[in-house]
Amino acid sequence: MTKLDQLRQLLLSPEQDDLRQQQAQIETLQRAQRDLPQRLPEMLEAAQAQRGAALQQALAPVVAAALSDAVRRDRHTIVDALFPIIGPTIRKAIAEALRGFVVDLNRALDHSLTARGLAWRLESWRSGVPFAQVVMKHTLRYRIDHLFLIERESGLLLHRYSAPQLPDLDADAIAGMLTAIGDFVRDSVQAASSEGGLASATVGEHLLQVYEGPVAVLACFVRGVPPLQLAERLHSALEQLHRERDALPDGAPFDWETRATQALVVADLNGLGASQTAPTAARWPLLLISVLLVVLICGWIWQRWQHQEQATQLRQAIAATPGWVLLDLRFDGVWHLRALRDPDAPSIEQLRAQTGLAAEQLIFKTQPYLALDDALLLQRAKRILTAPAEVQLRVAKGVLLVSGAAQRDFAQRLASRAWALTGISKVDSSALQIRVDAQQLARLHALKTQIESQLMRFARGAVQLDAGAQNMAIALAAQLTEAILLAEECEMSAIFELRGWSDDGGSASLNATLRANRAQALAGVLMTHSVPANRIRIVSDERDGELPSVSVRVVLEQGHG
Repeated sequence: MTKLDQLRQLLLSPEQDDLRQQQAQIETLQRAQRDLPQRLPEMLEAAQAQRGAALQQALAPVVAAALSDAVRRDRHTIVDALFPIIGPTIRKAIAEALRGFVVDLNRALDHSLTARGLAWRLESWRSGVPFAQVVMKHTLRYRIDHLFLIERESGLLLHRYSAPQLPDLDADAIAGMLTAIGDFVRDSVQAASSEGGLASATVGEHLLQVYEGPVAVLACFVRGVPPLQLAERLHSALEQLHRERDALPDGAPFDWETRATQALVVADLNGLGASQTAPTAARWPLLLISVLLVVLICGWIWQRWQHQEQATQLRQAIAATPGWVLLDLRFDGVWHLRALRDPDAPSIEQLRAQTGLAAEQLIFKTQPYLALDDALLLQRAKRILTAPAEVQLRVAKGVLLVSGAAQRDFAQRLASRAWALTGISKVDSSALQIRVDAQQLARLHALKTQIESQLMRFARGAVQLDAGAQNMAIALAAQLTEAILLAEECEMSAIFELRGWSDDGGSASLNATLRANRAQALAGVLMTHSVPANRIRIVSDERDGELPSVSVRVVLEQGHG
């Protein structure tokens, strides 16, 4: 360091130290100014905690003046800013009003036909008060949670009331905000200073009702649905306060706190639900309602008894009708009957005729099933077998008894359809006689005569049929088959005896062999052409005939072979 530098330091060192300190202070202040927006909320919270009332009183005129000035200078900006709040608030207020109306209407309707509702209607008739008001008087529940008396111009809180056990509110802030909103509404609609302010709004679960006077504004937060008398009494209390203030000399102080408390006590806001003395009314409404009640009760009892009788009649009719099983029976203006019905049971029209009810009074819904009653089994057997008039059918414990006389076709039908008789465990036809058709019997005897008149001829010494005899044997086989069928129709069985013949030439033993072989040859041809072997008998005869041949004899036996 040179001597010049040392001299400069000796001469200017104190001033340089002062400049550095001042520079540091300036930088500190600049940093504080830069951090002020961040520290301002903390400073306001600290001021609110230490001197909250003084801070509110100091800021209230400034905030009110700034808001009022902003409304006057740039009203549209404020309107645009509050539009998202005011619009939903108005819509919610309208919706709440409609909801309250619907609730009141539903409440009145719900209590119209109850015992308590009849008592309230009687009270309405006797007192001359509309029934809806009587219902509202007995059913409406409301409570005043908060009440604020606010100076109109400054927005200062003059008096407040809060229901017990409710959290404490920032009453001064609420008073200032209500004043600002009221001024905003008046300025928005360009109303006079004494009218056009906010009258009511919905705030959460509360209904806000605002009553304005020349000097003070009364704001009431109500939970529930208040009666009309509440608004009248609050108006009266506010008017009483203004009359008392106007009665004082100019400049004399007015104790808003004490006078407001007295006015609200006189208004008796909690006594709105008290009953009033009913005016004297005529006694004929009471007699009329008593007669109507008796008539209604008697009519109801008669209707119930009639329904019970009809239900009993329906159940008895179904229980007494075979093939019907009742599942469900209900009444909703008409009878609805659900049941099981056998196809052979009496029809729906027959059952409805037994009950005496019209078609539109009784609606059937049936499901098919098969009943096992003997009467239904007999009806089912008659329907399936189509028995002729000469045949008698009976059912006893599931056994079908068939008697009388019938053609063979019925017996065949009985045998083929017995399996379809559901519920029939056995068919007894031992007493059934099969009647033979005279024409069939005559045809059988004629065919028997025709068959027996034929001879199958053989050449002398031969045991085989020649070509002509073969054709005759084939025709004979067809006749024998027809005879078998005709015999069965006539309840008989046909047996064919084949007898061989030889002439008188030759020895006896040779002739016997020829006779037997010739009968066997014809039997072979007949069996080849569908004549059953058990229907053919070979008959030996030691006599000789006139010609070498074979004769056929038809033997008819009773019963089936």
